[in-house]
This record gives sequence, structure tokens and C-alpha cells, in this order.
Amino acid sequence: MSKVITTQKLISVAVKFFENYPTHEEVYVTEDGQPFFEENRAILHADDKEISYKRFVRGFESVEEQPSVIGKDTLKTEDSPEYRGANPDEEKNNYEEKIKELQELELVSNNYNQLRALVHFFGLEVSDQKAPTLITALEEFKQKISE
Repeated sequence: MSKVITTQKLISVAVKFFENYPTHEEVYVTEDGQPFFEENRAILHADDKEISYKRFVRGFESVEEQPSVIGKDTLKTEDSPEYRGANPDEEKNNYEEKIKELQELELVSNNYNQLRALVHFFGLEVSDQKAPTLITALEEFKQKISE
């Protein structure tokens, strides 16, 4: 039988994260105990598993709860087979690879599958999945990250 993750356990994950990454000022921890550097990555992970996440800021005194997608009372811990520990370096490398892919990609309709995958990866909101809409969203995102 798996253990239930409590807020105290999430706090201990955040504390350990801050010990391991002294230059980071915030972390997002999903209810299954995975820490993320970026809120977007925590949101994507939480949405996939229909759980919520909490934001911790270095030196926190209280937990900042984020809205739950579908409230769950019991969660898996790192002792559960379903748990996979997040590797922040891997997450960062993956993000940087996607940024490079976006910068090198020609934003045209012929590259629809790559456009769609990048929009999903970066969590960009679009009104539809048509190529012109995806291109516009990615162009705006490219401009935003180059500032």
C-alpha cells in the first residue's frame, strides 16, 4: 500500500531542492513530489496526472497552493512504482533543445507536426490547431524569449 503525500512531505521536497540548488529562488512541486524549475513544466506534468502543484519561494514560511485540476486525496510517494524523480538538469537541457529547435525551424505550414509539438511543449494557448494560428503563437513566443 502506498503512502499519502502530505503538505509536510512536499515541504521537505522543496527544502531539499533549495539545498541542492542554492541559486534558485523558487520551485514548483507537484502533488506526486516532483520538483520543477519552471511553473509551465509543473502545470504540464500536473495536468497529465490530473493533480495540482504548490509554489515554494526560498525562505518560505507558508505553502502557496495552486488550484487543483481534479482534487485528489491520496497521492503516490517516491516509494511508489509510479513515482519518477524529476531531474532539473534534464528538464533544463530539454527546454534549451526545444528553444534551439524553435529558432532553427522555418515557421511554415509544411512543418505542421513540429509546430504543433512546440506549441504543446511550451504550453502556448491557441484558439485552434490550424497552422496559421500555431505559426502566430510561435512567432510571438520567439519574440518574447528574444527580449
